[in-house]
Amino acid sequence: MIEVALAIAYTMIDTFPQDPLSSPLSKEQQKECTLACISPLLSGYLSSFPLTSVELEALPTLCLSRIAQSVTLSTYSFSQNPDNTYLLDSVARGTAVLRLLLDPLVEQEYKAAFTQ
Repeated sequence: MIEVALAIAYTMIDTFPQDPLSSPLSKEQQKECTLACISPLLSGYLSSFPLTSVELEALPTLCLSRIAQSVTLSTYSFSQNPDNTYLLDSVARGTAVLRLLLDPLVEQEYKAAFTQ
């Protein structure tokens, strides 16, 4: 189960606009780009590895937790190696995804994307 949570979390980060601070996309477009990856990844995974309803219910939280962990680890890694500016991109996009998905207007739609 953790495999699909990791795949979804990192795909959401990767599909978010490259520079979330100066993105020309509206919040609605950012939401669509971010949520669009959930169904295909989850459907593919479930076709081979069925999950219980309890496991499916936990997936949104697992994905958010992994994104938060990634942001935290990238921030720490940058503090240890400030020449590695690639890490700042991960922090910016991960933080933007968390802010988007935890917005009360988006959160329910995010959780609903995990229902098959």
